[in-house]
Amino acid sequence: MTERCAYTIVNHNYLHFALTLARSFEQHHPEHHFFIFLVERDVPQGTTERADLGPRTTLVPLGQIGLPDLLQRAFYYDVTELCTSVKPDCALYLFDQGWAQVVYLDPDIFLYGALSDVYEGLDRHDIILTPHTVVPMADQHMPNELDLLKTGAYNLGFVAIAGRSEGRRFLTWWAHRLRFDAQIAFDSGLFTDQKWVDLVPSYFDHVWICKLRTLNVAYWNLHERSVTVEGGRYLVAGRPLVFFHFSGINVHDPSRLSKYQTRHVLAAEPVVAELVTAYCRAVQARMPRPVAYSFGHYAGGRQITAGERRLYRELVLRGHAVADPFERPPFSGHPGPSGAAPLDGSALINRDPAGRLDGLIRRLRPLAAVLPPSLLRTCVIRATGAVRALHFLTNPRRWFYVAAGLLHRGSRPDE
Repeated sequence: MTERCAYTIVNHNYLHFALTLARSFEQHHPEHHFFIFLVERDVPQGTTERADLGPRTTLVPLGQIGLPDLLQRAFYYDVTELCTSVKPDCALYLFDQGWAQVVYLDPDIFLYGALSDVYEGLDRHDIILTPHTVVPMADQHMPNELDLLKTGAYNLGFVAIAGRSEGRRFLTWWAHRLRFDAQIAFDSGLFTDQKWVDLVPSYFDHVWICKLRTLNVAYWNLHERSVTVEGGRYLVAGRPLVFFHFSGINVHDPSRLSKYQTRHVLAAEPVVAELVTAYCRAVQARMPRPVAYSFGHYAGGRQITAGERRLYRELVLRGHAVADPFERPPFSGHPGPSGAAPLDGSALINRDPAGRLDGLIRRLRPLAAVLPPSLLRTCVIRATGAVRALHFLTNPRRWFYVAAGLLHRGSRPDE
């Protein structure tokens, strides 16, 4: 059926993962189309030619889908958050292009079989999700059940949607939530696009919680899924493996399954080790020439800090967005809405963009997990010197910068 397709989302330096996924998809679905949405402001010259795209794979610059707030999101989200925040927008774009059934796959997935159960499932269901696990965990290795309570019950490296009314209603709701709240912020109950989907079975009808163990096999569920090989085919519980999710892999170190887990040792699981080794070779063969992430720096070349991203989100929420925040630090000299006074609360950021303040944030960030805000504020005051800190924190926008940096979490136990 030509109305079926799949897609993934990457920035340029992750393109080799997406291309490896695309080739595996084409191998098992020669009649379907695959889309790679590229999260860059400008597509590096020669990218399409060097990518050696298959006949039914299309590279789509993110700017092509018509997001009116793309530059705002690209500034206040880091690359992981941005890629996840536009996931529903890309699916809606594909529906508007005429596709009837759409499957999202994370770029670090590899297909070993056809998604027949998924596409046939979309004939009867509007939304298909896969749980991280379907069997309780009996130990406290990482990830454990407490980790899953933080990151979400379902792994959003995979989601399938039909373009009927309920599927579109889900995507519209999801896109609205992710416009500002696709952060990695566990203390706010957020984990990119993923945690929101815990609400989907309650909010929407025609949802299939797919427990097929041949789908989305990964480090978080290998305790319940024995992978074997027979006659050159990989099997899970005696059935052909459909896709493996190599989340957290380092393709330059095939001796480790994932940096996000401590439960499995590849030396003790030779079939999985074989999968990992072959996958690493396939990805390395498509390694692109590294380029700077085009949403990672200002027009003048200076890197945008995590604190600046968080502060800008707060300012956008308060109506202080600027047309192009990448032109220069958007924290001073810009008028607010309806003739409000110019923003001038971050002069210190402009004077010291990546120095002592960011260093302080890095040193104090671990305290954010255990201290209430009032005590955390006291720690900041004592760490910077009482008189100087009180003067600094008198301005709420400066405190936003400190708080934003402290509450930003760069690590993620699950992708």
